[in-house]
Amino acid sequence: MHTIISSTLYEKNEIFISALLPLIYWNDNLIKTLLSVDKEHQYLENKIKSNKILKKYC
Repeated sequence: MHTIISSTLYEKNEIFISALLPLIYWNDNLIKTLLSVDKEHQYLENKIKSNKILKKYC
């Protein structure tokens, strides 16, 4: 009896984990996308700042 219960629990757990995996990957990709957007934004800000400095002294 105990083995039957544990095997069905294991199967339910497997289904739950397999359902969660796409969410975890999606979340990971979302975080990476947000980080890359933030880096791009910082890069553009730095470029604008350096251009202003160049214009000031040239």
